[in-house]
Amino acid sequence: MISALGIDIGTSNTKVTVLELDDDPASRLPVRERSTHALPTPADAGELVSVVMTLVSAAASRAASPVAAVGIASMAETGALLEPDGTPVGPLLRWNRVGGAKGAQALARELGAEALYEATGVPVVQKAPLAMWRGLAASGDARWHARARWAGMCDLVGLVLTGRLATDHTLAARTMAYRLPGGGHPLASGFDVDLLAAVGVSHEQLPEILAPGEPLGVVTAGAAAATGLPAGVPVTIAGHDHAVGAWAAGVRVPGGVANSVGTAEALIRVLGQPAHRGEARAAGMSLARAVDGEHETLLAGNPMAGALVDWLFETRMPGVSRDDALRSADRLPSEPGERLVLPYPRGRQSPRPDPEARFAVVGRDGAEAPEPEDAGEFVRLTVEALALQLRWMDAAQSAVASAERGEHIVSLGGPGGTNAAWWKAKTALLPAALARVTVSEPVASGAALLAAVRAGLCEAAAQLPLIRQQQYTNPAYDNAYTDFVAAATAQTERSRQAQTQGEK
Repeated sequence: MISALGIDIGTSNTKVTVLELDDDPASRLPVRERSTHALPTPADAGELVSVVMTLVSAAASRAASPVAAVGIASMAETGALLEPDGTPVGPLLRWNRVGGAKGAQALARELGAEALYEATGVPVVQKAPLAMWRGLAASGDARWHARARWAGMCDLVGLVLTGRLATDHTLAARTMAYRLPGGGHPLASGFDVDLLAAVGVSHEQLPEILAPGEPLGVVTAGAAAATGLPAGVPVTIAGHDHAVGAWAAGVRVPGGVANSVGTAEALIRVLGQPAHRGEARAAGMSLARAVDGEHETLLAGNPMAGALVDWLFETRMPGVSRDDALRSADRLPSEPGERLVLPYPRGRQSPRPDPEARFAVVGRDGAEAPEPEDAGEFVRLTVEALALQLRWMDAAQSAVASAERGEHIVSLGGPGGTNAAWWKAKTALLPAALARVTVSEPVASGAALLAAVRAGLCEAAAQLPLIRQQQYTNPAYDNAYTDFVAAATAQTERSRQAQTQGEK
C-alpha cells in the first residue's frame, strides 16, 4: 500500500487528503481516499500557512503507510506578497480588494483587450493577477515594492514545504502574464517580459515556472518536523484546481469534458485542435494547456455556483433552515414549472458575458414573476437554473470547440454532485450522460494522484474512481432550456438598451 498526500487551497476551504494506492494489480479498488481534513481558508497569508501545516500534520498521522509523495493544487488568481526571505506579508490578495477592476480597465486601454487575449488566452478581467499588479502599482501600496515577491497559493505552500518558489503552467496561464503558444508549439519557460514590463514587475518578483512533470523539490527537514511528513519526500505543484480535478478524473484526451463545482463552477474541455481565439473570447471563455502540457483546454466559468446557494439563503431566505429546504427541494417533482430563475447576482461570465446581468425570477415568457414563498421550491428553481446555465455553457463551448464531446460529462463532486436536487436537475437537463467521481475531495485527491504518478509510484493511467449515470431524457426540459436562454438574452438586451439611452 502506498500513501500520497494532496492539498487543495480553495476560495472558501482548504482541504488535505490521504490517497491510498494499492500496488496489487488484482485489487478491485486500486485508488481510494483514506481520510480528508478541512478548515476554512483564512484571509491572512501567514495564517494560511499555519492552517495548511495543521491539516497536513493531521492527515499524515492518519496515513496507513508513510506518505511517499505530496501534490498541491489551488485556486488560480489569489496570491500573497512575500518579503525577500520568503515570509508572507499581510492578507491574501484577492482581486476585489487590491484594485483589480481599475487595473483591468487600464490594461484594456493601454494594451488592448483583444491583443491581450490573443497573446494569453485569458480575458481581461479584474481577477487576473496582471490586473491586480497594475492596480497595486497605481495605488502606491507600500507592500508592493521592487523587492517584494508574489506567490500564488500553490507556490506559497510549496515554498514552505521545499524552500523553492515555483509554479506550473496551468497556474501561470491564469495570470495573464504568460503567453499561450499555438498548437504544436512548446510551452513558454517563463512569464512574458513585455507583459511584466507593462505593469512594472520583474521576473525576480515571480515564481519560476516548472515544465510539465518537473518536480518542485522534496520536503525539507524543517517542514518534516512541523508536519510529520518524511523528509526527502517529493513534492509536486499539481496546478490549477479545475485542471487537476479533470486530469485525475480521466479527462485527458480530446473530447473529454469535466464539470468542476465548488464556490464557483467550471466546465473544462480538452481540445483536439486549438480553438479560434476570437470566438473563445467572445464567449467569455479562457484557454490554457492541460496538465500534461499537450492539448489545449477550453474553460467556461460561472462564478456563482455553490456561492449562489449560500447567497440565496443569506439574502432571500434568512433564518430558513438550510437542511430542511434542501431536503424539501429534493422531494419536489423533477419537472420544469412556469417560473425560471436567472442565476446572476454578480453578472454572467459565460456565454455572452454580461457584467450587468442580475438575479431574477421570471415566467417562461421572460417577464418578471413573484419569488416563491416555499423555501424548497425556491431552492429547486435555483439549482435548476444552475443546471440550465451549465447546459448553456456546454452548448456554447461545443460551438467554439467545433468537435464532438465524449460520451460522458464527468462531475468532480462538490455541491453539484452531492446535493440530490442539484444532481437531479443536471441529469434531467444536460444533453449527455454524467459520470461522478466518488471521492469526497476530487481536487485534493487528484493532486495526490498526480504526485504519485510523477514520482513513479503508480501507473500513468491511474485515475480516481467513477460512477457512471445513465442519461435521463425529458423533452420538457428542452423547452425550459430554450425559454431560459431567451430570458437571459432578453435581460441583457434590455440592459444594453438602457445603458445606450443613458449615454445619450
